[in-house]
Amino acid sequence: MAKKNLFEQVFEKDIPLKVIDFNDFDGNRITVVIQDGANENRFGNNDTSLKVVNGLVDSMDFKFEFEDDPYSFEKRIISIIDTIGKKIKHNSSYKMDKPNIHIVKEFIEFFSSSNLHKHSEFKNILDQVEEIDEEEEAFWKSLMDKKKEIE
Repeated sequence: MAKKNLFEQVFEKDIPLKVIDFNDFDGNRITVVIQDGANENRFGNNDTSLKVVNGLVDSMDFKFEFEDDPYSFEKRIISIIDTIGKKIKHNSSYKMDKPNIHIVKEFIEFFSSSNLHKHSEFKNILDQVEEIDEEEEAFWKSLMDKKKEIE
């Protein structure tokens, strides 16, 4: 039996993949490959992308960056907020001439003032206590274990 390569070890054969390819601020290419077995029949699923975004943000650890840059936390969070503002602009009727951070501020003010945060559709999203999702934890652990096997 032939030894599987990393790609074959990490990804399921019959479940579609979503590949996101972009350049960072310095022009370096970054490629993200997403496969969600729970949503295997929904290629390009935004729910899966949201899981990945939330997982990536949750995984960020700023403790050691502070030594090199006392504003590293603020820079990272503002970068995330700026990206969210850009996405809101492109998917809504917000004025394009406003800075992204102002768009986010207006969105949050609208959301709060219209009491949407009290609506049942949003209650399960907001102010979640950090719980360990055992299935997601097992997925990330299996990825790390497979990476160690290859090294």
